[in-house]
Amino acid sequence: QRITAGEIVTTASVANITAANLTCISHDREGNIWAGAARDGLLRIRQSASQIINLEARGADTGFRTVMQGPDGGVWLAQGRKGIVRLRADGEVVRLPTATADEADEILGVYAMPGGEVFVGTRGALQIWRGKQIEVHPELREARVFFVGRDGTLWIGLRGKGIVRWKDGAFSMLPLPPEVSDCTPSSFAETAGGELYVGTWQHGLLHITAQGVEIMSREAGSVSNDIRSVYVDQSGSVWVGTRGFGLTLLENGQLRVADWTSEILDQRIDSIIADGDDNLWLGTPRGIFMAPRKELLAAMRGELLPT
Repeated sequence: QRITAGEIVTTASVANITAANLTCISHDREGNIWAGAARDGLLRIRQSASQIINLEARGADTGFRTVMQGPDGGVWLAQGRKGIVRLRADGEVVRLPTATADEADEILGVYAMPGGEVFVGTRGALQIWRGKQIEVHPELREARVFFVGRDGTLWIGLRGKGIVRWKDGAFSMLPLPPEVSDCTPSSFAETAGGELYVGTWQHGLLHITAQGVEIMSREAGSVSNDIRSVYVDQSGSVWVGTRGFGLTLLENGQLRVADWTSEILDQRIDSIIADGDDNLWLGTPRGIFMAPRKELLAAMRGELLPT
């Protein structure tokens, strides 16, 4: 659905997609929007059409956890107990084994690096795939979210253990204040100047700079400690998806909340991405929503109201 002049209008490209079990959303260099759902499979959304690729997604343990486009144009998906799925650029579907002896283990996240390494997060360990060689790090369990910064650093969010970074072939833990050292990161975003914003499930939004870590939590005046997604747009504004308070915006240091957008979109925004036409795509439990960024910005500023 799309917000236009304060109204909700059905958009052809997402008219039939109302998956209440949406789990992740991403985009590729060709302009496709990819969304993974726990039961409905993989959704590929183009400008004029949408396609559902089931891939045997049957529930929470076999649904898609993450989706990303690799350097070669193929799409990588983490599918829980089903392992890893790779959609090659030519359309061929390749299933890859979990590389673990524990049949109960699950693939929680996957990220293909430009150098050829593939990072795989499982409940039991973090794995690095280099061709047929697999390097296993049991000390880095439950890696759920990956993000590559402008300088090539790979940032990894661990459940209940904070943030680890991988640079020049070595891991290091990011020092965090004691009150957020056991946080569970949900999303990363970076400004043009290299500052990081990290959403966490229970510890609010973290603003990481060369000077240190700022904790933007309810105790510090924010609206929610449960942050599900974060995105920095070309103007430097920070879009934050929360659980319980919907979409919020940090613009020039001012926090903006528009209650009516939460009613129209959802009170939980799990994913925020942008496409090449300056639209924002939002993944929610009610489905996928798209709106021009400028219209959403006007809504957050109170300049655009529902009729």
